[in-house]
Amino acid sequence: MPVSPYHRSMRTGLAFPLVGLMIASLACGLGSISPTATAQPTEPLVRPTQAEAPTATQATRPLVKPTAASAPQEQPTEGEAGFALSPDAYVHATESFGLNPPLGWTLEEGTASAMWTDPVTGSSLKVFVNTTGYQLEPDAFDNFITANEENYFGTYANYQILDRQIDNFGAKVVTQSLEDNGAPYQVTSIYYSEKDVIYEVDFWATADAGDGYAPAFNQIWQDMGVDVEKASSSIEPYVDVYNFTDPAGLYSFDVPYLWRQEAYTETNAVVDTFWSPDRLAYVENISYDDGTVISKSLSGAFALQLLHEFYAEDVKITEDKVQPDGSERLTWHSPSGGQSGLSFFETRGTTFLMLTLSSDDSLSSIYTPIFNNVLDSYEVP
Repeated sequence: MPVSPYHRSMRTGLAFPLVGLMIASLACGLGSISPTATAQPTEPLVRPTQAEAPTATQATRPLVKPTAASAPQEQPTEGEAGFALSPDAYVHATESFGLNPPLGWTLEEGTASAMWTDPVTGSSLKVFVNTTGYQLEPDAFDNFITANEENYFGTYANYQILDRQIDNFGAKVVTQSLEDNGAPYQVTSIYYSEKDVIYEVDFWATADAGDGYAPAFNQIWQDMGVDVEKASSSIEPYVDVYNFTDPAGLYSFDVPYLWRQEAYTETNAVVDTFWSPDRLAYVENISYDDGTVISKSLSGAFALQLLHEFYAEDVKITEDKVQPDGSERLTWHSPSGGQSGLSFFETRGTTFLMLTLSSDDSLSSIYTPIFNNVLDSYEVP
């Protein structure tokens, strides 16, 4: 895994030492910023399903997990499992995974996902295929899982983590309880990592069906096959996104579900940072408002001071360009930190906004497309 020498990815607190060095209109300063809990959406987030997903195919060859510790077991009967499994193997259109789904359940396929829903009970099986550009270290893998729990499952009512285990394939298994539209569910999430691909398999069982469905759910996972080479070549890194809207309504943009958010507030400032699991890339927005109108020339000086004091002391501006919407884009590089970035800043009356997208130089080919998506989705109400 690439190792970045710059210190920002290791910080646990933030500070703005620059204000007070500026002229009187910013003299009140941002001070030492302390972390606050990230606000959760009031409604559960729903992962979008791409409308133009390719058509699923029938299995033409077996897919296997190369690290499997045991051979597939005999399928349980319908009475033991609560439902029967289809005798016909399903293979996703990308050929990244295949399995025998529940018989008679409704299939909805996405570009990098598939979901089967029980039309009677509302229970479901969901598979998400995620690529990360390169294999994550254990700590980054844990960050990946935590981000998914916070950004996806954490948006449901009464969400709780009940248990964590590691199974015979080395996958991480998380058992959770939550409510969806008032109905209680037990959700078992399995995270299986191999090379630069992470499979997430979610078994949603209604409270009254959970115990009866467990044997068949387990059998589906034990027999499910994966092809990481097909996944890596056909699915872009961090393709699954949600729309983040600033609580003050100043802006919105799309960010990956699997990047963790950290929010910091002070009297006059709010900082929202979205970290990649390896913490070698981030998207960050700084909002500052002390009630004083900030001139265009002063905002430029403020932005430069932020870059040098808050990001890296040796930041070098390689391009400064005014954008069609009136904002200004700074392209920059830190030689000592081995990181590069884009910072867009603007003023709206008394509010100063700066959006920064930065990554370790060695990973720019992975993160640049993600940054482009953030910028393409950026909207001002």
